[in-house]
Parts: sequence; structure tokens; C-alpha cells
Amino acid sequence: MIRTALVSVLCVLAILMVVPQVTQAIDSLYEQKMARGVLAFESGKFPEAAVEFQAALSEKPDDPAATLYLGITQSRSGDPQAEVTLKKAVGLNPKDARANFELGVLYYQRNIPEEASDYFETAASLSPGSEIAARSQEFKKASGERMGAKAKPWSLSLGVQEQYDSNVVLSAPGAVLPQGISQKSDYAAVALLDGRYRFLSGPKGNLSAGYGFYRSWHRDLTEYDVIRHALDLRGGIPLSSIVSLEAAYIFEYVELSSEMFSYSHGVGAGVTVREGKDYFTSLRYQYRHAGYGNAALYPTNSDRDGDNHLVGLTQRASFGKNLSASAGYAHDEDRAKQAWWDAKGDKGFVAIGISMPHRTSMGFYGEYYQKKYDAVAPGFTVLRDDRTTTLSATAGISFTDRYGLYVVYVYVKNDSSIPELEYTRSITSATLTARF
Repeated sequence: MIRTALVSVLCVLAILMVVPQVTQAIDSLYEQKMARGVLAFESGKFPEAAVEFQAALSEKPDDPAATLYLGITQSRSGDPQAEVTLKKAVGLNPKDARANFELGVLYYQRNIPEEASDYFETAASLSPGSEIAARSQEFKKASGERMGAKAKPWSLSLGVQEQYDSNVVLSAPGAVLPQGISQKSDYAAVALLDGRYRFLSGPKGNLSAGYGFYRSWHRDLTEYDVIRHALDLRGGIPLSSIVSLEAAYIFEYVELSSEMFSYSHGVGAGVTVREGKDYFTSLRYQYRHAGYGNAALYPTNSDRDGDNHLVGLTQRASFGKNLSASAGYAHDEDRAKQAWWDAKGDKGFVAIGISMPHRTSMGFYGEYYQKKYDAVAPGFTVLRDDRTTTLSATAGISFTDRYGLYVVYVYVKNDSSIPELEYTRSITSATLTARF
């Protein structure tokens, strides 16, 4: 009995003495093979390096460092197993920026920019301010350019919006502002849809067709619910490396409380001159014919039927990757069925866009528009002269490349020579968007 116990103790002591020695031997062999592999890799001897890293893995199976180095070596040498190995390296350590970066490089080299972009984005987020982050951003931009070159011909954007309007008027985005002001506030839910199909896109020119839909549901003022349909056909051709021509046709149909409020056809043409890498000047002309429907809320709406001519000049510029701005001037003239709707307008505007970290952005817009009418309208004794100031601010965040949230505040103040037509209005809205 005593002999048996003594033998057991001696065995345990032997194991305790041998195991550390074995472990140390394994660690030593692993480190030697990793060192030889790194030396061969840095010398460009990829087949030799791969053998050493595989040998290191035989000592320590599923070791993250050896797996990553093997994957990088296979990627550099064009081994088809590189994808499997690098994916395993990411799986072993998902927060390893280098593993994500190298898998992105592999997909970029295989011309799979969508996959590459995701891994570059992850690598950059895991090591902010590092060299890997900087290189990941460069590769991500290049991947985006490749995606643009092979982009699908269609795009679709959906939005759901909640808004508060301090002074509901008969209008929808892009529609001509009617002359009826409710002087009432209300909440509204809005559905948005924008789709586009590109028939042609490239250095030789572009041609696309689009459809936009807007639908509002007011909580209380349901008679002001708006439905808007818009169709357009746009195209452009480069005349040289710095000059291009653009043209467009636009059709719009607006319903108010399920009755036709207006429709319009418009054609336009423009020329854009590129003065530098990030500076553009555009000159455009637009003709628009509009028809208006009469209803209980607007019994003389059809008096406004007629044509509009517009010329405008816009200067656009980018300052680095995160700041863009534009400013412009436009002059337009209305010629309507009734002379008191004839008018001339002058507009000046400026816009600023700012891209910020963490997929956030901000935008600011300011506009001043003066419109002078040619004849005195029935019921008034002076010529109408409106001066409208519009200011807006936008803050947005993109949760992913597909989903985002935007909050917008718009303030409008109309000063008029006719006191009854003066008003102020503010709209605050939050919109959830999905892009496909």
C-alpha cells in the first residue's frame, strides 16, 4: 500500500517536471519557425515562408499570429487558399485590424470591391489614427470608385418622415408655392420614394430616367394632404475634358385632397465648365409650362396657367474631402393666363455641405428670392412685391451604407407689399431612409 502511494507521488513529480520542459520545447520550436517564416516573408521568399508558418501551426494549431502570417503569405503568392486562411484569421481574432485589412486587400485584388470595402471600413474603425487606418481609407475610396464603375444600373431610395409645420401651406417639395396660407400648424407623416435607372453612364456621356413620389398625411388638416408624382429624363455629354452639356425633361403632377392641383412640363439645357479639379461653373436655361386646377380651397387657381422661363448661374467647389459649397443666381419670368400673375423674380442662394467622422454630415442652405408682379390683382390696390427668405439646416447619420436618419429644420419668411400675403413658416422633420 505504501509502495503504491510512493509510486503515484513519483509519477506526479515526473509529470510536473516533464510538462514544462515539453511546453518550453514546443514554444521554442514555434518561435523558431515563426522567426524563420517572417524573415523569409520579408525577403520575398513566399513559398519558403508558407512552409515555416504551416510548421508553426503544427506546433500551435489555430494560433492567430501564425494563421494571419500564413494567409498574408498565400495572398502575396496568389495561393487560392488565401481567402480561407485569412477568413480563419479574422474568425480567430475579429478585432485584429491587420487581419481585416489583409482580407480587404485580397478582395480588392480579386476585383470584389463590395466585400473589400466592408473589411477596409472595419480595419479603419479598429485602429483609428494608425497607418493601417490610413491605408484602409485609401483602399476603401478606390473600392468605391470600382463599385461606381461597375454599379448596378438602378437605384432606389425610400423614406418615412415625421414633420411639424408651423404654418401649413398648399405645397410639396419641388412644387410651386400656392398663394393660400392656412395660418394653422399641424403634424404630418410623409412617405418618400425616389428611383432612377441609368441607361448610359461613363466617360462618353450619361442618360437616366427617374421617378419621385411624395405623400403626406396631416393629423388634423387632412384637406391639405398632398400627393406628388415627378418623372424626369436627364442626359449629358462631354465636349472636352473641361466642358460638358446637360439636358433634362421633367413632368410633375400634384394632387391636393385627392383633387388635381397642378401639372407641369419642363425642359432645360445647361453647360458646365470645370475650372479646376474641384471647381465647376454651370449655366442653365429652363422652360416650364404649368396648368392649375380649380377646387373649393382654390377656386381661381386656373388663372395662373402659363409659362415660366429661367436662367441661372451656379458655382460649385470642394475643399478637401469633407467640405463642399455652392452659390448661385437665377432670374425667372412668369407669363400667365391672367395679367396679375405675370411676374419677374431674382434669386440668390448659397449651400454648404460638411462630412464628419462616424458617417455623420451637416448641411446649410440660405436663399433670398424677390418676385415682382406686373399688374394689380383683383381686390388689391398696389402691385404685389414679395421678398422671401429661406434658411435650412440638416444633420444626418448613416448607420450603414444603406440606412440613415436625417433631421431638417426649415425657416421661411415672406415679406410682401400686400400685408395679407405676409407669413412666416417653420418645418421640423426627421426622416428614416433606406437606399438600394
